[in-house]
Amino acid sequence: MHLTLSPLTPSRFPSAFVIGASAFRTDSLRQLIYPAQLSHLGSPLLEQEFRFSIQLQRLSAADIARSYYLMVVDTDADAEEELNGVVEEEEREEWRTWLESAVRRIEGVERVREVGRLGGEVVGVGRTGEEEVVRRGRMVGLAIWVAPEGEGGVGEEPGEVLGMAAGVEEGKVGEGEPEEPVIMDGEVRRESVEKLRRERERVMGSRKDYWYLASLLTHEEYQRKGVAKLLLNWGIEQADRDGADIYLESSPAGLPVYKKFGFKPEGGFVMNNSDYALLSMLKQPSTRNEGS
Repeated sequence: MHLTLSPLTPSRFPSAFVIGASAFRTDSLRQLIYPAQLSHLGSPLLEQEFRFSIQLQRLSAADIARSYYLMVVDTDADAEEELNGVVEEEEREEWRTWLESAVRRIEGVERVREVGRLGGEVVGVGRTGEEEVVRRGRMVGLAIWVAPEGEGGVGEEPGEVLGMAAGVEEGKVGEGEPEEPVIMDGEVRRESVEKLRRERERVMGSRKDYWYLASLLTHEEYQRKGVAKLLLNWGIEQADRDGADIYLESSPAGLPVYKKFGFKPEGGFVMNNSDYALLSMLKQPSTRNEGS
């Protein structure tokens, strides 16, 4: 295993949804939003298509340059292995067809076509000459970091913690979104989005001077192997450089990881009719901690 941190390229972006399907396979919120009793109504890929369509819209937003997309690739593994352990053998051809279509749609976004990347330019990661190795390697983790307003502005809406997994992508539901799939409990999703929005507003108020970790996903086969560390350290270094706080929303499973990196719980909420809690977390910059 050889893990490499690299900018997430447009052609690899659809693989993020494979990782999301793996990372949150047993997540309770995902199971609330996509309940088993609705699964017979359509293909499981409706779930991925809904999330992808929202993210596709996001890539055309005027403030997308404020977001920084990173991936971790195992260059000792092959990209062809990405569906292993995630998708049943009989479903893989359908997934491959969808992934190929998703790449074409990403590359058809005008802004992506013009600048050749998803969001802002990620510098200082990836080694010259490794591009081909990274392209052929297995993508095993990703993160989306959003800079503070001084660096371009916090443009993401709350809820990206499960953006590739539970379909909680936008803080404003229903405004130009794709139609909710029949396998989704839309009421639960809307409740999640609204509660996330209120929680972020409660903790951060009208502040726009902080970094926001919009998404962090690790393939379940690569958890506790250093993938999250690579993705977190990049954003923490940027925030420390700026002397800025970092805000994120965490699932229960992510809490120990974030605590290890200095994030402190600020509160959270419990979903109605369940015991599932989402947590808001904040990290002060090391420069401020050293001076206090």
